[in-house]
Amino acid sequence: MSQQMVTASTRHGSEEVRAKTAGRLRSIEGHVRGVQRMVEEGLLLEDHLKHCATTAIRAADPTDRERTIRELLEVFETTAKL
Repeated sequence: MSQQMVTASTRHGSEEVRAKTAGRLRSIEGHVRGVQRMVEEGLLLEDHLKHCATTAIRAADPTDRERTIRELLEVFETTAKL
């Protein structure tokens, strides 16, 4: 769809929501590129997880710790489905 065809009535979500979503997607993209680079370099995801998880779990901010634990659980759930 061209930019000219997009009208205010066809846009979804507020500008703030779209901006936050775009930011989160950029963050996800960065993580995926990091994992891709690790695979290409022959690094083990397990080693990366140990380092990142250890750092985050030791973080002073409880929000960081909780986020890391949620992410690890998601990894285990996804792996169990493979």
